[in-house]
Amino acid sequence: MADAAKEPLLKRRMAPPRPIKAAGAGAIEKLLGVVFPRSADQLLELQVDIRSVGFGQLDQAAVVTALKENDLICRMTRAGSNTGLVVVDPPLLSALIEIQTLGKVTDAPPNERSATRTDATVVGDILDRWLSDAASAAKEQGLTPELLTNGYARVDGLLDLRAIDLTLDPGQYGSMSVTMALGGDIKAGTLTFYAPVSTASQDDTFGSTLGHQLRPHLLDAPVEMTAVLARTSRSLDEVMSLNAGDVFPVLSEQLQSVRLETGNGTLVTTARLGQIGGNRAVRPAGTENPQQALPGPNTGAFQTGPGTLAHGGAAVVPQMGAGLDADAATSGDDSLKPPAPLSELPDPEPAGA
Repeated sequence: MADAAKEPLLKRRMAPPRPIKAAGAGAIEKLLGVVFPRSADQLLELQVDIRSVGFGQLDQAAVVTALKENDLICRMTRAGSNTGLVVVDPPLLSALIEIQTLGKVTDAPPNERSATRTDATVVGDILDRWLSDAASAAKEQGLTPELLTNGYARVDGLLDLRAIDLTLDPGQYGSMSVTMALGGDIKAGTLTFYAPVSTASQDDTFGSTLGHQLRPHLLDAPVEMTAVLARTSRSLDEVMSLNAGDVFPVLSEQLQSVRLETGNGTLVTTARLGQIGGNRAVRPAGTENPQQALPGPNTGAFQTGPGTLAHGGAAVVPQMGAGLDADAATSGDDSLKPPAPLSELPDPEPAGA
């Protein structure tokens, strides 16, 4: 029985390498169908038969969602900048460990446990061999552009599922899933590769510096924005004597020069004050020279005459109502008359209009 079991293995090892078919429909599938079994046979004396090779494209969030808790996940890199993943599912991991520890693949179901660094070390050699042999064969057959993993090398160790979101840059990723039968159909498992789909414009934009690599992760961070109508300086005595209901009239010109600032007072753009649907709103107008806009809190006090509104860097628009009308009527001061109604901001123009 033992001699009969070894006979197919001996025949495969003595037989000449199977030729790799030229490029054409399904060329990568055919290439992997030859390379992966041959590499497993030579390195582990493991019988591998490729059942299917699947390709896809998905974004970073979908990659993270597709990963499972018990997968063995390794990082792979190309040219020190592009980062992808090598994912071994539990059945494949179990078979690769069994063939190296027991000398055979068993029909025992995979253990329900998380992968360990020891697991990554045990299966590291065959993963590296599959990557390198596939790249060499693709180069020989002129299939380098079609091979998703070309140029990638596995990084020692494994990744925690919780760290994947920070490991992968935002963007689109190509996937290549290789499903294989192991040990004569005793087990079946899947090896999946994920690699970023890069474009020349993305490479030029983000580069390879640490700052450029971090930039995509920071673009979704919340940023505080403040609309500042005007600023003024007052004596401490005037500030201390302020009471609820005191009025600081606003000059009409200031409605056209609202500042949009970040939380630390940095000018983003100028804007125009108006209203949409009865609610106060500002429309960014931009300025060719930000230094010509209203001074910020770090550029010195903004001195104005009567009718200036500012208080603690936050814009306050006096509300029109009976109280304000009465004050203006009894004081005789034209500067306290209620301002004209704010203009309705038009809807944004369609793109390209």
